[in-house]
Amino acid sequence: MTSPDHMNIHHLSAWDNVAPRTYTGRVICFPFDDHARKNQSESAQTLFDCLRSNLDVLGKERPDFAGKLQLGANLTPNHKDGNVYLLTSSSFRINLRPKYPKELESMYGQVTAQDGADNVKAKGIKFDKKFISYDTLKRSGFPVKPFINEDLTTDLMLGAGKPPVPVVEVEVVFLNGGFFFNLLIHHSYFDGKAYHKFLECFAACTRGDKLPNYSTNSMIKLPYAQEQSLAEKKFEDILPLCPEFQTWPNHDLKGPTQPIMSEILNSERPKSFQNDSKIFLFNFSKLKTLSVELAQLLPSTSPPSAYATLCALLWAHTLVAREVFLNNSSDPSERAIHTHFASHPPFFSTPVDWSSTRLLQKYPSLSSITAQAYFGNTITWAITTLPDTSLLYDIASGNKTSLARAASAISLSISRVDPSFLYTREALLDKVPDMRLLGLPWDSRMPAEWGMNSWADFGADIEWSLPGVARTPGVEKGWTLADAQRRVQKEVGGSGGLILPAKRARPEIWEYWELSWKRRYRTLMPWNVEGKSIRMGMKGAMSEGVRGQLKKCVLQTPKSSAMTSNESIITTSSLSLWNNIAPRVYTSRALCFPFSAPARNLLDPLSYTSTLLWFLRIHLLRIAKVRPAFAGKLQLGINLSLEEKGDLKRDRVYNDWHVYLRTCSNWEIPLGVEWPDDEDVRGMYAGLEVEGVHKREVKGWPKEFLSYDELKRAGFPVKPFINPLLTDLSTLKEGGEAVPVVQVRVLFLKGGFILNVLGHHTMFDGGAFTQLLNILAEHTTSLSFEWEKVPDSHDLRLTLPRIEKPYEELMAKCPEYKEWEDHAPNGPTHPVCPSLRDGDGDSLIGSSKIFVFTFAKIAQLQKELATHGVEASIYECLSGLLWALTYFSRVTASSTDPSSFEHFLHDHFAEEQPVFSTPTDWIARVAGLTSADPKVVAFKEQMAKDTKEYLGNKITWISTRLPSASLLIDAAKDGDVAALAKIVAAISKSSTDMAENMEEYLTTRTSLFQALSISSDGQDTPDMRRIGLAFDPRQPSEWQMNSWKNFGADTEWRFPPLPCFSSPSVMTSMVPTNAFSSSASASYSHRDYFNVTKPDAVRRVQARYGISGGLWLPARKEQKEVLVQVSLPRGAMGVFERLVLDGKWVERSQLAHADPRIISGDTTALWRSLASITPDDNGRETDKDLFLTSHSLAAMLSTVLFISLSALATATTSPKRGLIFTPNSDWPKDDLVWITGPNNLTWYHNYQSLPSSESNYATLSPNQIEFVPTMWGGNENDTDFLGNVTALMGVDLSKDEDRTKSAGGKRNITHVMTFNKPDQPFDVGGSEMEPRVAAKAWIKNIIPLRRLGVKVGLPLVNELHTSQNKRDEGNKSWLDMFFANCSGLLDKVEDAEEKACGFDFVPVYSFGDFEMLKDRVGMFENAFPGLDIWITEFGIPSETLENTQKFYNQSIPYLDSKESVKRYAWFGAFRSIVSNVGPNQAFLDPYGELTDIGSWYFGGNATGREALPSEDYKDDKCTKEKPCGGEENGEGTLRPGRLIVLWVVVSFLLV
Repeated sequence: MTSPDHMNIHHLSAWDNVAPRTYTGRVICFPFDDHARKNQSESAQTLFDCLRSNLDVLGKERPDFAGKLQLGANLTPNHKDGNVYLLTSSSFRINLRPKYPKELESMYGQVTAQDGADNVKAKGIKFDKKFISYDTLKRSGFPVKPFINEDLTTDLMLGAGKPPVPVVEVEVVFLNGGFFFNLLIHHSYFDGKAYHKFLECFAACTRGDKLPNYSTNSMIKLPYAQEQSLAEKKFEDILPLCPEFQTWPNHDLKGPTQPIMSEILNSERPKSFQNDSKIFLFNFSKLKTLSVELAQLLPSTSPPSAYATLCALLWAHTLVAREVFLNNSSDPSERAIHTHFASHPPFFSTPVDWSSTRLLQKYPSLSSITAQAYFGNTITWAITTLPDTSLLYDIASGNKTSLARAASAISLSISRVDPSFLYTREALLDKVPDMRLLGLPWDSRMPAEWGMNSWADFGADIEWSLPGVARTPGVEKGWTLADAQRRVQKEVGGSGGLILPAKRARPEIWEYWELSWKRRYRTLMPWNVEGKSIRMGMKGAMSEGVRGQLKKCVLQTPKSSAMTSNESIITTSSLSLWNNIAPRVYTSRALCFPFSAPARNLLDPLSYTSTLLWFLRIHLLRIAKVRPAFAGKLQLGINLSLEEKGDLKRDRVYNDWHVYLRTCSNWEIPLGVEWPDDEDVRGMYAGLEVEGVHKREVKGWPKEFLSYDELKRAGFPVKPFINPLLTDLSTLKEGGEAVPVVQVRVLFLKGGFILNVLGHHTMFDGGAFTQLLNILAEHTTSLSFEWEKVPDSHDLRLTLPRIEKPYEELMAKCPEYKEWEDHAPNGPTHPVCPSLRDGDGDSLIGSSKIFVFTFAKIAQLQKELATHGVEASIYECLSGLLWALTYFSRVTASSTDPSSFEHFLHDHFAEEQPVFSTPTDWIARVAGLTSADPKVVAFKEQMAKDTKEYLGNKITWISTRLPSASLLIDAAKDGDVAALAKIVAAISKSSTDMAENMEEYLTTRTSLFQALSISSDGQDTPDMRRIGLAFDPRQPSEWQMNSWKNFGADTEWRFPPLPCFSSPSVMTSMVPTNAFSSSASASYSHRDYFNVTKPDAVRRVQARYGISGGLWLPARKEQKEVLVQVSLPRGAMGVFERLVLDGKWVERSQLAHADPRIISGDTTALWRSLASITPDDNGRETDKDLFLTSHSLAAMLSTVLFISLSALATATTSPKRGLIFTPNSDWPKDDLVWITGPNNLTWYHNYQSLPSSESNYATLSPNQIEFVPTMWGGNENDTDFLGNVTALMGVDLSKDEDRTKSAGGKRNITHVMTFNKPDQPFDVGGSEMEPRVAAKAWIKNIIPLRRLGVKVGLPLVNELHTSQNKRDEGNKSWLDMFFANCSGLLDKVEDAEEKACGFDFVPVYSFGDFEMLKDRVGMFENAFPGLDIWITEFGIPSETLENTQKFYNQSIPYLDSKESVKRYAWFGAFRSIVSNVGPNQAFLDPYGELTDIGSWYFGGNATGREALPSEDYKDDKCTKEKPCGGEENGEGTLRPGRLIVLWVVVSFLLV
């Protein structure tokens, strides 16, 4: 063939010729602005004409882009038949075509392409109707589906006898409100980097800018001949050296670089898979953190990159998913695939750009070669193989070491791309007879094969100027950024992943890039692959069958249609009288669960949280279908008596004020997801999207409990669970909406979640609620739940004789009830609290705390009471004890302030009888009757028959009255055991009296409720709301007790995501291979799948604090303890604590929400009992809440002696507590003490700007322990501190102080400390800075951090002569001069606080006795009112052990109780033999073991270890002759960094 004179023929490189000879389709999406939408057709034509002219300009400037490609076989004989050549001509144009969905014919049908002499109108194409609106496409995150479209691809291909094909074709596809470019780029001339260059040139034309100066040279040849061995070898000899290539069988010319798909069956080809492709989001910072963690597991191997880590994860999990599907397929061809590939080793491939900056910098020889300028393909392939699939199965089961090995293997294969590697490939390509002989040894049908590619950097940040397209805010010159880029395909691929482009140029775009590239992935564990496509990210192709199998794997839903129903009939049912008399409010129980370590450290939380929510929702759906009552709604009869419409079945006349149950087969149990209103937690969970699950933030959650570990460490105190947003305050009222019977909410924290189950009290008492929890829990553990064992009726029909007596007489027989004034409908069963005086109804501020009793000590009390003739249960003993103590507390509190409302209440109720009330389950009481009386036996049998199918309220109230309050006073104040015995005897007698007259008791109350339901005189409207409890919590002598002891603490649950194996070493599939076969489905349960767990705690959720009452909280049986939540007015709670605790024994002065803790010891006063210690899950002794125990609870009633502090000390925990990290290379394993095992440290500082490298401290996350950088000193030109801290934060201040450099989510630095004792000389540990120098250093380092939101500390000074606001000009302190210098240097700054070198908290140190500590805290507190105080160093140097421990036990409670003190750190993290503040100050003894103070500080018990060395002490320092080395001492393979250890000297006592 002879080419025309005007056409030039260009050779292409071997790397171009070996590239796939196909078009790659990429779409770039843009919206029209509002103006454009007013006239879409006109705007579209204008845009199209503009693009046409821009492409013409581009074609003239870059003829290669307008060129065509042709096979050598179609050219002259001088051209190789199998090679591709580039044709260019001045007459060639870049093709541009307009298209639109056929549905938009009227809008875009007139758009015309002026193509030379012909006018070509826009073409209508098939397009997913759901996405013809651009807004819908964008809201859906630009999913994969609409771009899998053959109308967006081309059939043009290179072949013998075929015409040339264009290098580039451009289509503009118009949608309603937007459009996208469809760029069809031929791979023979473009790889990803070349495509990006084309986009930059195209965009430059739209902006009117000069084109980038990219090369047009299409030839490059690597000098492989310089390696003699390659020059002499033949093609057949080189091919085995390149495992990424194979030749096609029978020398077929089907290549190059196409997967070689072998025949599997002789007579039958496997049918093609129905493939699927979706987009998933991954978190780059999580992957980066994981890759760093993996590098430490295999220190001798090449550390894996984040990309390699992602590849290994996907490789493993896609293998497991496909294996599960194929192994259980019923299709013979699919089973043949499984059999055929069973023995094939796993194979992973990824393209590598050998012209990347990284490789060119690493290998200068390559850089010199490419310097000649080249445009075209520079892609080679890195191949990773494994011996078998066991390593991948280990990864899928959560094995980090296996993940490290696989990721390192991938990184290693990528790193092998070096000059020698490339020269070998160049030689192969140069000597191959025909490029089309080469193919890839990759069969996408093989489950263990996986490939990854990355388009991450290709074009997302390119700026365009397009008519009718709104400018992107924040982009310079008002240019536009595309909304998204996606890949176009004719059909979905069978196996592979592609990282899509996403923006990263601006801070907010960078964050979005993080979200799109690799954030919030939802796919790795098989039960979550079914997640929806969202925005941008990792596009994974996977078989539809695999995806469906995985869904089945997770949800375990039956194949029948029992889960769905077309019925929509609402049925109304009556509730029993006992349900109607119950409080019409929600009762809520919070069950606390942790995330497992892999869920928190290995993978992103969203993959697990969404799985958990799906898991719960499926089971709630199942429960709702089987028992619609649980998904029902409650409504007042008066609202049902109105004209009923729709499909509501009305089959009776309703009592206006009764509650009715409405059910419908289509209703669900509401499920919600919540998280605290905090930026960090919001970032973790706000992206949750699960169908049918409502989500919201919860305001008011305490900041100190954002971490589940902190919540657990604090003993799950009351405070977090007192929040109106955690419950539902909806009321049943006239005209009101119906309310759900049950609601389930999941509150996620860092490292755990709280399952909050709300049940309406009208349907559930404690026992019924526990059955609900058991049902839900059992559903998570088994699919074959036995519903026939669960009662189903909520309407209790008792065969009791009705007492035909007037309502007033019945009320008189029921002393536990009282009628509301003026028949006010404020009930039922709420305490009757009439108004007492104007304005004082809400004057009492409630407080709640948890106290813990041990069974053993209460048993001793029972024995002591038995000596006074009283046989009582534990519950009765506790009730009497607390009744006396709480009454005395309230009386004492009321006497302190005669003007208080509490004092008024005491006077008002002085003549009232003391009343104790407690609820009881009368069905259980009847079942427990032991009388042989025939009447009692017959009654018992009848009640069992009547209540057999009843699930609802069966609670009645037992009231105990005392003649006067003197017994309560005697028992509490004087420790009178006889008085306590009489109180407990009265409580016991009330219970016995009810049991002995149970039939009459129930008959009377049932008749009373009936009388409130039926009008006797035809005038009164019957209304159960007329009565309430005869209990007024404002009355000091009234006390109420309830028990939840058996409600849910021992219930077993199984939650995803972690699979459960019998042994960690088992190399087996994540799911049993036969789990989904028809034969196995009946026997398979989640017990084979998930780990069993019990809640760490069960707590009551309330809208507000109570003022009078005790609640026995659920606790596991093995705990052998009783947790009682006591509620009192705040003032009385303080007295109550002093009664049960000597203030000297308390860890800290508790707030109204906190849980006090003390250690074990002996006492003779009940109210000064000490805490016992219980082992935690790791066997380490730890404290939980307040343990009211003593050597003998009975003996404690005998005296009111106060115990001296000198012989005892406290083991406590505190969220304020921190560490001064002072490592010593002599004993590197000591550094592990502070981070190993349970402890309560929340933060640390090391006098430096960077985290300590010793013992992995630098890798600890803020959730584990927060690092606070310190600018110890510096000079006026020093900016190292700013640079180090911003690097930790991932912030770049080079252009804009608020511009983030990286989305890598470095450390969340929230606080920094500044100059360490700048007013002190170096020889006593000071930084000795002049105020002027410090001010300049502050301006350069601290102010930029404060602008970023980092809270900064005042310089840590020794002396403070004057306050900040009232300085004595004649006697200026260092701080005064510092602030003066700031004001002078920043005189032009408008921000007054910044001008004054503003700060956010005040560091203080103290080395002296307890009085000095208090004085220094008070001095700085007065000087800087309202600011937080940090005690960054404190202790009592060189004192005796007795005095040091005394100081410790004075200072720790003081600092914990001091509201202004937010953090503190004891100076003592070293061995006693190197301490220069005295040996007794140290945490460690000479052997590196914790001393008493060290153990107490970390929440443990006294150890008895001596601070001074014994006579046989031997030095165990690490030396060259005796290195510590290895993992044993905690150094691992980390190289300790250079540290400055600053020792504080005792001279500070001069203060």
